[in-house]
Amino acid sequence: MNKWCYDALMVNRDPDWVFALNTVPAEKALQTVLDYFGAFTGYRITDLALCVYEQSSVVPCGSLLWRGDKYLMKEEKGIPVDYSGLEGIYRYYREYDIDPVEVYLSVMKDHGIRPWIAFRMNDAHENSAPVVYLRDQEFFDKAAENGWMIGEEYGYYAHNYNFAAEPVRKRMLDYIAEIAGRYDAFGFELDFMREIYCFDFRHDPDICETMTGFMRDVRKILNDIGAKRGHDIKLSVRLARSAKEAKGYGFDAAGWAKGRLVDVIVPTARWECTDSGILVKEWREVLGDEVALIPGVETRFLKSTAIFPEISKAYAAAWYAEGADGFYLNNHDYTAVERNIRSYDIHRKTALEGLRRYVVTYQDITSLGELWHPLPMDIPGSISISVGPITKDSKAKLIIDFDGDTPPAVTVNGVRLHGPKAGKPFVRPDVSDPSRDVYITDNPLSYDMNGIVTDGQLDIAFDTAGTVKYIEVSIGN
Repeated sequence: MNKWCYDALMVNRDPDWVFALNTVPAEKALQTVLDYFGAFTGYRITDLALCVYEQSSVVPCGSLLWRGDKYLMKEEKGIPVDYSGLEGIYRYYREYDIDPVEVYLSVMKDHGIRPWIAFRMNDAHENSAPVVYLRDQEFFDKAAENGWMIGEEYGYYAHNYNFAAEPVRKRMLDYIAEIAGRYDAFGFELDFMREIYCFDFRHDPDICETMTGFMRDVRKILNDIGAKRGHDIKLSVRLARSAKEAKGYGFDAAGWAKGRLVDVIVPTARWECTDSGILVKEWREVLGDEVALIPGVETRFLKSTAIFPEISKAYAAAWYAEGADGFYLNNHDYTAVERNIRSYDIHRKTALEGLRRYVVTYQDITSLGELWHPLPMDIPGSISISVGPITKDSKAKLIIDFDGDTPPAVTVNGVRLHGPKAGKPFVRPDVSDPSRDVYITDNPLSYDMNGIVTDGQLDIAFDTAGTVKYIEVSIGN
């Protein structure tokens, strides 16, 4: 077991933290930053990763464009622009002489939280827009002119930078070296799920070798800086749901582990869902015990539907049972939202306390040509899921949404379940509008699972013709 990260709860704060600070009078600026980052303290959070790069740098730098410099622009590439929303970050650095990242590091260290700095390595937001506040437009245009993008075959990701191009790698290495040299963080996170399309992986046979060379360079940068500071600097990488998938994109995490290039792997979904089927056991086998494994959830679990603590706990319980070292919350940055605050108490023990609801979801991106998307499922048929431990004292039930003439008979781990009973429609808040409810299931059926005992694995078989559209295992209700 990796001791430093045992039972870690790691939260990622995405780059729009700059807008949370907004513009305030100079005399209130420092307190505003202290209050903002202080809101993440006092919970069970052990690690916080603050993102400072997303197509351009959120903080001033010499190696590439600082986003704040766009605040004063009125025209870009002959197109009228209004980047006044960047006024806050511009004034903090240029007028108030306050570096919010330095304040963040200080607040985290004062509260015993390990501070990380994260980079979105190949973000694709608004990549088709002629100009956008996010973008280092000069390098974007140069990349297009020189063929340093992965190409039109990749659709939405066509304008992603191709890490096979040496200038693309050098630009990021220079930036990482500059930021790591400036900020004394516990570790740095390379977020390759924004986006994982970093190569022409359908045609380039050398992608793993190229990316491993890049990772070796990053590791050397951090080792050299750490040696000067007198302490190790950790390196975390956010990747796809399985080691096999990640390697298909060019990320040979098994080789990195053997070469001691990384300290943490964070497998997650990409964005529109939380992937309930992350292959934690496979990752654990590939990484061994030296590399920390911290799988995570998104802010949503089924497209527009917000994730909430009972679901996060269920995934955490399942992944801990399969060998995870900790649990990761991606984009869980809204400390004023009650459901997120309750998620900040998740760890090995609390994941098993109270109600947990394991919902079968899907993956939202794949390099292998076929998404894992088990529902809707035509039956008769079966599915295996990992839900974490269920004891003889657990109150557990299986909830499904079913289309067919006769409710299905269900067997779990060889035991025929009682039921079904009519369940209540499953309602949860919409991500974009928390005041609006979203119906996930209209006519759910509930089956009693009392008496089912497992360390985590459930083999569920349906023997009646029809279609299962939704599967949930509710434990502890």
